[in-house]
Amino acid sequence: MRDIMSRLNAEPRAVALTLALLAAVAVSPAAGQEPSAAQELQYSGNELTPGTEHTGELADFHPQMNDGTYADCFQLRPRPGMEYTLTLRSDAFDSFLLVGVGTCDDVLIQFENDDFEEEGLDARLVFAAEYDLYSVYVNTYNPGSTGAYTLSVEARLLPLAPAAN
Repeated sequence: MRDIMSRLNAEPRAVALTLALLAAVAVSPAAGQEPSAAQELQYSGNELTPGTEHTGELADFHPQMNDGTYADCFQLRPRPGMEYTLTLRSDAFDSFLLVGVGTCDDVLIQFENDDFEEEGLDARLVFAAEYDLYSVYVNTYNPGSTGAYTLSVEARLLPLAPAAN
């Protein structure tokens, strides 16, 4: 937990997005009540599968973060001992990718990436899965941007650690 907190202190955008997501949860309707159109989160929430590419569109009906960017969210249920590579590409906007522990509406951001290639605007994250559930956020770097994107998910088995003597 200390590692996550120090990472959040070093990454103010991650803190802002985490707080925005928590604020969105705070306006959820009481138990037994239907959410109003303004309260209902419009995340896709689809489960991502390694070896696939998801094609979608980030639109102005997706939740808007405090920084004015729109975000869509997907779920990833990783297998232990695997390393995951998530790549977000778009010709319509400057891609920003975030991954957090938990559900789309109750998450602690753990990783983020803006541009992984020197000349490009695409985002990529590579991480070893430590938790049972991750939320993957398709986001933009610039406020108000929308458009088509692809999100690919790859997984590979991590090498076994050498046995201790």
